[in-house]
Parts: sequence; C-alpha cells; structure tokens
Amino acid sequence: MINHSEENRIIALAGAFQAIVAVKQLAHFGRCESELIETALHSLFATHPDNVSDVFNGHQNVREGLTTFIRQFGSEGSKRDIEITRYAVNLLALEKRLHKNKALQAELVKSIEKAKQQAKFFSPNHENVIANLAGIYRDTISNLGPKILVNGKDGHLNQKYNADRVRMLLLAGIRACVLWRHCGGNRFQFITGRKRMLEAAKRVLDTPPNKD
Repeated sequence: MINHSEENRIIALAGAFQAIVAVKQLAHFGRCESELIETALHSLFATHPDNVSDVFNGHQNVREGLTTFIRQFGSEGSKRDIEITRYAVNLLALEKRLHKNKALQAELVKSIEKAKQQAKFFSPNHENVIANLAGIYRDTISNLGPKILVNGKDGHLNQKYNADRVRMLLLAGIRACVLWRHCGGNRFQFITGRKRMLEAAKRVLDTPPNKD
C-alpha cells in the first residue's frame, strides 16, 4: 500500500504540474524539454511501482513540477500562471470522474498495458507509441466530460507530432492525479493544507536523489 505522506502526495501532484508545463511549451512554442516527455512516458508505463518516486524514475525528475507548484501557490502571487491553474483544475476534475467510472478505468489499464508492450518492441518515445497513447487519451479521458481546451498557436497544435504529444502528456497528467488520490490527496487540501503542501514541495526539492 502506498504511504500517505505529504511528500508522496506532492511528488504525485508535481507529476501533473510538470505534464501541464510541457503541454504549454508544446502549444506555444512547438517544442518542449525532452526530459519532460521522457518522465511523462516513464510514469505511464510504471504500472507496478515499488513507491511513488519510482513512477517518475526518481523525485529529481519532477523538479520542474515542484518548482511550478511552488510558484503557483506560494506567496509571490505575481508569478502565478492562470493557464497552468486552469489545466490543473481540469485534470483534477477529469480524474474525479474517472474515479467514479470503473469500466473506463479497466479499459484504460488494459490499453496502457498494450501500449507498454508496444514500447518494448519500439521504444517508449517512438512516434508510434506516443500516437497510441494519444489515441488512448482521446478514446477514454476525452469522453468523460468537457474536453480540456489547450491554448496555443494553431501552427503548432495542428501538427500531428505535437498534437499526439499534448494528448500523451494530458494522459500522464491524469495518471499523476490518480496517483495523488492513491496517496490520500483530495481537492479540499488546496484550501486547508496549502501551507503543508508547499513545505513538502520544498523538502522534496532539497532531498538528494540518492535518499529515495
């Protein structure tokens, strides 16, 4: 059973925020840091992890997500990004609907396991694998309710290469939100426990990789 620690919850949530950062980069600039893509893919295929950190191949791989969370909810309000907040709220709302839909959960698990086998044949970041994961998002999560509207430049979003990566990243964001719930996370914590969450994010950032 996953430990319901504040640190585990913030690592999981950081995975979602990091996926959102990558979505925004792709939508506005047509590219994103390769490490963000690799971490998202690793999280989707880490279906039987020993701990939360293993989902992202180490907590150091969600540093961008941790720092983004701190900027969004810390005291320096001028650095908050409304677009990132909107994506986060939408992801959490979709995860809540997914949590109530056991049939869709089962379908999602089965589809990701098939994509995992495909990734072993090609490679996790092969365009066929990413296109498959994008299709999984389109066929499952997109049917849960209002679709997440991604803002950006049409020239970037209309490219299949980028569109597939955006959907894959949104799927990784949902996976991170599911993990957050498994760690005891809930939306009420944003109201009552934000200070504890920020402190946990800073602790994780200060923890050396070899202490996982």
